[in-house]
Amino acid sequence: PAHAVIFMHMYINNINSDGTFTYSTISNIIGDIIYAFNNRSSITIGDTNYNFETCDGHIDYVMCGHTHADYVETIGGVPCVVTTQLRDGNTPTFDLCFADYNNSQLHLIRIGSGSDRIINI
Repeated sequence: PAHAVIFMHMYINNINSDGTFTYSTISNIIGDIIYAFNNRSSITIGDTNYNFETCDGHIDYVMCGHTHADYVETIGGVPCVVTTQLRDGNTPTFDLCFADYNNSQLHLIRIGSGSDRIINI
């Protein structure tokens, strides 16, 4: 089947000191859209109805940054993978992401400080 990925600059507004998240309105809407798309239903946003009943494919995961932390959250029922800051000191820091659809996994190989990660999709 066709696979789709969403890349975003920012998903979660803030990571609070107690480890909880403060979500933006747009993040919640994007989660609702992903859920509707993957479940072949429709969703109304404002005055517009989006009908995904006859669509093909599946949104498998969301990739985003900006938050400057490594974590995985769920959005619309799929993993939302967030990566750390772009630069740790003078060392560029980012992930190389490889999708292994045969095993339903994302392999993130860290360049710079931090650790490699495997995320189930």
